[in-house]
Amino acid sequence: MTVLINFAKLSDHQYFSLDAISSHKVMSAYSTKTWANDSIAPLVEGSVVHGYALEDFGTFEVIKETQVEKLIKSGMSEKGSRGIVDRAEKIGKLAKSAFKDILEGCLTEVVVSIEQNEQILKGKFDAVNLSKDYVVDVKTTSSLANFGDSIEMFNYDIQAAFYLNLASRATGRLFKDFYWAIIDKRTMQTDLVRCSDEAIEGGRGKIATYLNGQRMMGRMK
Repeated sequence: MTVLINFAKLSDHQYFSLDAISSHKVMSAYSTKTWANDSIAPLVEGSVVHGYALEDFGTFEVIKETQVEKLIKSGMSEKGSRGIVDRAEKIGKLAKSAFKDILEGCLTEVVVSIEQNEQILKGKFDAVNLSKDYVVDVKTTSSLANFGDSIEMFNYDIQAAFYLNLASRATGRLFKDFYWAIIDKRTMQTDLVRCSDEAIEGGRGKIATYLNGQRMMGRMK
């Protein structure tokens, strides 16, 4: 196993340009849900929430204006664009305050890439604590009460197992704790959920099956 990128800050363009297997790629392979790509608003919202909660203020201001411009270019009015971004900023502000304790001491928005069993894996961490060995992912939801169902529906067990593996391989220590820092967009309630050991083990199994399949396909070419 070789560590190629070790908790480094990379732009989104640099990260997405990396030719490697991501958790999203594995999750998509198990997804039975068809997504409608008729709105960029949810992506913009996510970028702004994460920017406020995880980045320094200067970086966030750049992210915020970039997302406003993106919405305007998609055909939305400036007033409507700023309304979406301002609400997302409010959610991000809540996240930063509500999850202050667990985010304290974390590296945020950092990339790890490793070579494992002749395959390149990559991941961009929302937050990782290298002194207490845990990973945090910030998520918004439309129903805090139903987030448990979302874990299964969206294969979040794969995400947890994937990032714990990257952190463990990059540090040489065992990372066992993965948390979702969740904000309900409707009620503005928050919760911190630790991924269960059973879900992590299930995620590992799915990842192994996927990677073995990719390896076999590669050998057949």
